[in-house]
Amino acid sequence: MKYGIAIALTLVALVTSGYCTDDNRKGWVEGIGLGFAPVSRFTLPEGSNLSEDAPAFGYSLLLGYGWSEHDVTAFEFNGTVRNSSYYSEIGEHTEYFFESGLHGSQYIYQHLGGVTWYHYFGVPGKSFLTVVGVGLFNLGTKNLGSNESGLGTLAGLGHEFARHFQTVFYWTRGQSSDGWITMKHSQLSILVSWIRY
Repeated sequence: MKYGIAIALTLVALVTSGYCTDDNRKGWVEGIGLGFAPVSRFTLPEGSNLSEDAPAFGYSLLLGYGWSEHDVTAFEFNGTVRNSSYYSEIGEHTEYFFESGLHGSQYIYQHLGGVTWYHYFGVPGKSFLTVVGVGLFNLGTKNLGSNESGLGTLAGLGHEFARHFQTVFYWTRGQSSDGWITMKHSQLSILVSWIRY
């Protein structure tokens, strides 16, 4: 299912890229962002005293539409990827994981997939911007699969420092569940993005 969504978004981006020549943020918009997340945290329910916070690699993928040179609505994946000592420890201390070969390093991803709205305050190439969004938040691991998604939100502040390039500070929060435990998530990421419009 995840690969199907990724393939569909890629095909739409390729087909619509010919319509992205306005150069004023109007029309189809697509982008990719990479950067660093100094905060990538998950917390188990109150009373468990278990949480994990570590630096991570940050990423963002978006496909949307610019209604004017100031407003863009997009479908966006915004998340982090990092090594988890919590999930690695589970893998090393649980007999099931030894028998199944799932022990060892566990990379986890936390991301929000949802609808975002970017508002630019100036002309293309020199503009401060804000972004807000809502969607589904998820946590997954390299070998153990992913949790059930929960509600998540995103807010950000940034600057488009050149045509098609921007730096944004994103703050995302959300929750996910593995069926019996609900986890709370938060992350702060600083991404440099290339946006085609």
